Amino acid sequence: MSLRRLSWDFFEKNTVEVAQNLLGKIMVFQNFKGIIFETEAYRGSDDPASHAHRGPTPRTEVMFGKGGVSYVYFI
Repeated sequence: MSLRRLSWDFFEKNTVEVAQNLLGKIMVFQNFKGIIFETEAYRGSDDPASHAHRGPTPRTEVMFGKGGVSYVYFI
């Protein structure tokens, strides 16, 4: 199977639309691959459930940059 990298433009859309369109895509990290079967979509500073709600912090600053960069929250 040939994999094609998503363009940066793919991620520069409405958050909910991007989350829906990621379902079923294959995520590759180093030697690991997995199918995305669940996503979450937050609106950022106007969404109290978002980690970005209170503005940028050292941990969340990636959420305020270019789309397509992963933010991983470990619980």
